[in-house]
Amino acid sequence: MALISTLRLLIADRLRSDTLFQGPPCVDVLVEDEGDLFAEVTKRLQSGTGLVAVVVEGNLDPNDLAPDSLTVSLAVAVLENPTLNRGKSGTQISAGRLAESVWATLDGWGPGDEWSSLSCQSMAPEPMDGGLMYRVALQTHTVCAVAS
Repeated sequence: MALISTLRLLIADRLRSDTLFQGPPCVDVLVEDEGDLFAEVTKRLQSGTGLVAVVVEGNLDPNDLAPDSLTVSLAVAVLENPTLNRGKSGTQISAGRLAESVWATLDGWGPGDEWSSLSCQSMAPEPMDGGLMYRVALQTHTVCAVAS
């Protein structure tokens, strides 16, 4: 769905504009549907700064009963290899601190005319082998034109 893909790109651009992401060194923001995501994340965690944010796939809310309204739940995952990230070549920004910045940057922000302001739903650490990960859950709404 092009509408959700565009939403993910808008979110990524918004995060890239945040000074904490701009560095130096900068924190990369990836979008789930761009290229080989696993390889790109692995590259950044093993040989880059050791810190990366990923805007992950959006899900349609199955409880949305309004036929012309669409509720989308998305997330931004912040992944960190602490050994690399807190070393000389890293950003010195913890995954938790970056996740807090994601929340502050996106909560209440309106990603274009089609969408309501984003609402951050939760921020929580999640298990990750060899590193740290935080997931910031987001939600927004739009009204779709219904073909007659």
